[in-house]
Amino acid sequence: MGQGREPRVNKKTFEPEDPMELVGVSFEQEPDEEALDEMACSIVEEYMRIGWTGENILRLFHNPAFKLTHNILQQRGESYVRGLVDSVDRVRGELARKVKDSL
Repeated sequence: MGQGREPRVNKKTFEPEDPMELVGVSFEQEPDEEALDEMACSIVEEYMRIGWTGENILRLFHNPAFKLTHNILQQRGESYVRGLVDSVDRVRGELARKVKDSL
């Protein structure tokens, strides 16, 4: 942003039925290990699909403002999250090679 310029502010009004509006939810009970693993894998895969690097994703898990990812890190540990990021990245790379080879 240039010096002296005001930041752009989104003037869109809130619409309760907006499909693009982020909505946080809570669980009635804590997810078991299998559900936690599925959520963690889905989160990592989703961020990789939009182009985030492994290091960016790890920072997301370390940020306490993102409760779900931060709780996963706290419960499962750094090595679990790093392993998950590496695993998802490896699988995506293998799939990309297969698609490229089939063309």
